[in-house]
Parts: sequence; structure tokens; C-alpha cells
Amino acid sequence: MNGMMAEPEWDRDSDHDEEGKSDDDSTVFNELKETLYRRDIDAIDKELKELETNTHEAHNAEVNELEMQKEKRLEQCKIYSRYLTQCVNSRFNKQKKESEEALAKAIG
Repeated sequence: MNGMMAEPEWDRDSDHDEEGKSDDDSTVFNELKETLYRRDIDAIDKELKELETNTHEAHNAEVNELEMQKEKRLEQCKIYSRYLTQCVNSRFNKQKKESEEALAKAIG
């Protein structure tokens, strides 16, 4: 070899036919080559579709997980808000009671 790879036997054009090869052999060879190429292309298309589907499914799963986290966080915020409201109301009621007692004491 002169440093270049030889053309694979299955990839030779019909004008490179070996001696004694008939046109029918070339036609069959070309049809076989076309079939093999088509299978490769179909397999690649199938893989791409599977990858696309998997990507969409992964994205949807991630979105669903984020939605669940959002709902949990929202529920936590609601609980904390109720707690703070109770604290503020309790403090207000305590101060109101103290003010009323101080006023009653001052009046007499």
C-alpha cells in the first residue's frame, strides 16, 4: 500500500468492475449497496427519534419535578404565613390588653 487505504471491495463503482463481472452482478451489487445504505439511514433515523423522545420525556420529568417542588414550597409558605399571622395577632392582643390595663389603672 502507498499510505492510502484501498477502496473496500463492497464500495467499488461498476466502472471498477473486475474482469469477468457481468452487468447483472453490478446491478445486484448496486441494489445491495443501496439497501445497506438505506438500512443504515433508517437505523440512524430511528436512533434520532428515540433520542428525541427520551429528551422530551426527561424534560417533562424535570418539569414535573420542579412543579412538585414549587407546590411543596408554596404549601410551606402558606403554613409560615399562618404562623406569622398568629404571632402578630397574639402580640397585638397582648399589647392591647396591656394598654387597656394601663388605661384602667390610670383612670382609677
